[in-house]
Order: sequence, then structure tokens, then C-alpha cells
Amino acid sequence: MAEVYRAVDRRLGREVAVKVLAGHLLSDPRSVERFQREGRTAAALNHPNVVDVYDAASEGDTHYLVMELVEGPTLADVIAREAPMPEPRALDIAGRIAAALQVAHERGLVHHDVKPGNVMFDGDGDVKVTDFGIARAASSDITTIQGTPPYVAPEQARGGRADPRSDVYSLGCVLFEMLTGRPPFVGDGASSVVMQHIERTPPRVVDFRDDVSPHVDEVVHRALAKDPGERYQSAEDFRADIERVAAGKPASSMTIVSTRHLDPGTTVALPADADPPSSEPPRDPTRAYTQRVNDEPPQRRGPRRPTLQALTVAMLLILLAVLGFAAWSDARVREEPSTDTAEQPQDEPEPPVEEEEPAEEQPEEEPPPEDSGDDAPGSSIGQAADRIRERLRRERDQATRRAIERLERELSEAISRRAGGGENGGGENGGSTDRIQELREQLRELTDNEAVRGELRNRLRDLLDQTQPFGG
Repeated sequence: MAEVYRAVDRRLGREVAVKVLAGHLLSDPRSVERFQREGRTAAALNHPNVVDVYDAASEGDTHYLVMELVEGPTLADVIAREAPMPEPRALDIAGRIAAALQVAHERGLVHHDVKPGNVMFDGDGDVKVTDFGIARAASSDITTIQGTPPYVAPEQARGGRADPRSDVYSLGCVLFEMLTGRPPFVGDGASSVVMQHIERTPPRVVDFRDDVSPHVDEVVHRALAKDPGERYQSAEDFRADIERVAAGKPASSMTIVSTRHLDPGTTVALPADADPPSSEPPRDPTRAYTQRVNDEPPQRRGPRRPTLQALTVAMLLILLAVLGFAAWSDARVREEPSTDTAEQPQDEPEPPVEEEEPAEEQPEEEPPPEDSGDDAPGSSIGQAADRIRERLRRERDQATRRAIERLERELSEAISRRAGGGENGGGENGGSTDRIQELREQLRELTDNEAVRGELRNRLRDLLDQTQPFGG
């Protein structure tokens, strides 16, 4: 990707390394952006185990970084020459790499490509982590696989989001290779190796050499856990356990917090002597991978307002129920036997009742037929049925009038929204036009109902005329 030259900084009188982006990559914007990001990222990290970047600049089509000159070999060269390494040396190198990674993690950066080729040794034998070219913020979404197949974490291999625990996995692969002379998974091609990271259980160090401490084997195995929640949750935790086993102590006990009710991204591991975990995982604001749980109290939902369609359907059902009840009552009244008329023949032979003409003025004292009760003497079944039908008709007309008034209001609101939608956006306009069309269909159904007469029918026709321009 780049060519590195040995140079002299004449102003400060020191030797430096100048890293120049390869010419064939100048036409690739992604390569240029990665190269520039490497300079910005490394310059922001100040640690003895991170290669210093002194300057980054571009002159025409030339992009270059001025960096600390590291003359020693890479860790890949050392592994090829010394592996399998003695425990103390492998643990010391891994601890220094973990310290460098922790500095990046504290600044919200994930390296994404921890491997022996990106670790160098200076003239004093000290470790230097290089190539932060694909380092990204832990919160960024990356949809392509990042990293090198023999050291890629399972979540990276799936194309998912990487976090500091992904770097822990990669460093576990490097430590495994230092102790055994080979990565945890090998295969005929890159795809074969990547699938093993996803599907196969990692081997144990003790399967390849007998002189390794079981505590060291446990530390490596924990770093290579498939589930990020079962690994060390930070490079610092990994480094601390490396120092423990290097001193002959057992690895720290870890308790995996239950994630039954949590998102997998919130899984964390705690020491066994820590306080019992609560329902909310402990959150460290310095770690970019920590997913914050919403602390706001749940908002109570108010009662849901019925939609226009639901209200219209309800009004139509009520109207149909009233009409049906009126028809049923009328039919039942007509089918009942006329008991009062059956008794009239017994009263017909009494002519005195009909011949008492002087009592003609009494009707003025009698209440009007409309005000007499259904059970009053002299009322007939036909009059009672008429009064029932009249009462049902009035109730039906009132229900119809309420339905029409509701439709008038909803129509007015829909037309207003349509007028406003014409200025503010086509989506609102189209929704209002559809609503007006629905209201118009409901108005037409009421207009076609034979039970709606007179003034109500005229009002319905007026409303249909108002919606005519929007009827489509």
C-alpha cells in the first residue's frame, strides 16, 4: 500500500521514516482516505508502544507521513525465527501490545487489524504497534469484512460491528501463534480460515505443547471465545491477566452477566468477587463499545384516539341498528293479534254510546291523541304502532343527523389539510385526497339510503357537491 523511505529531518537533526502512498493507489479515493486516517489516528495516540507520527502532508499527487524510524524486525519475522517462544517472552510482548491497544480504545478507536506484521521492534527491543490505517471509531457501522483472515474476530468475519473485544480476539490469536508457531486456524484459502473463526471451537495451546502453564492456556482460550461477552471486555483486562499468569498466579475468575433480557451488545464480564450484577449492565463511559441503556422513565401512553374510519364505521353501524330495530318492531306489531278490535263487536250493539250527541264538546277537554299513553283506554294497536314508528323515526333521524354532522366536520378538516398539504408537500396532499374520497363514499351511501329524507338528504347532497372537485 505504501513505500517507506529512510530520511533525515534537517531541522531537528534526527532520522525519520517517510511513508509514501503507492502511486497505483492515487486514483482510489478509499486508499487515499485510509492513508490519511492512519496519520490522524496515530498522531492522536501518545504511548511508548505506538509508532509516533510527526507530520502528515500532501504535495500534488504525493501523500506522505513522517514517522518515528523503527529499524527492528516485525513480530512476524521474530515468530518465524523463534516460535514456539518461551512463555515469559510471549507474555511480555502480548502485554505491551495490549497496553498500546488500550490507549486507542480509551480514545474510542478500534485497530481492526492486529497481527504480527503490524507489530515491530525498535533498536532497544521494545514493541511498537503500527498501521492504524483501518482503525475506526468503535461506534461506526462497517458493512465489509476488515482485518486479516488468520486473526479476524468472528463478528468481523460476519461483517458485523467491531469493538475493543474484537482487538482482544485478534491479540489472542497472535499470542497463540507466539506460543505454538501457528495461528489457531489454518486452511487452504482465506475463506476456509474465516469460516473456521465463525464455526469451529478454537484449539487449546496445551494441545500443541506440554510445557505451557494451564493458567496461560486459560488466558489464551478466554481471549479466543466466540461470544464477545465471554472474552476479556477490554485490552486492559487482558493485560492484567497476562501479568498475573506471568507471575505464576491463576487467571482471574470471570462471571458472565446474563443477557436473557438484554441486547447482545450490552454483554459484559465481571470478576467473580464483584458485586452481584443488577438488571442493568455496568457501563464505563470511557469505552466506546458500551451500549447505553435509556435512563428516561417510560412515558405513559394516553388513550388512543379513534381514527376517522373507526368513527365512521361506528356511526353507520348505529344507524343500521336503529333502522333494523324499527323494521323489526313494525313487523312484530303487525303480526300480533288485535285483541282490542276483537272485543269491539260486543260494544257495537250499544247504540246509546253513539247517540249521546250532546257530549260532542268533550273532545276539547280530552288530551290530544299524541299525548295519550299507549295503554290509555280507547287507544288502538294501530295508533300505538304509529307512535312507535314516529319515535323510532325521530331517533333514526337524530342518529343520521349526528352522523352527517360528524362527516361534515371530518370533511372540513380533510379539505383544510389538503389545502395545507398542497403547499407543504405531496405526501400530505395525497393522504388528504384519499381521506376526502373515503368520506365522499360514505356520504354517497347515506344519500342512497331510502330512510334519509327531506332536509337530511339535501344536506348530504350539498356535502357531495363540496367534495366533487376532489372526487377524482
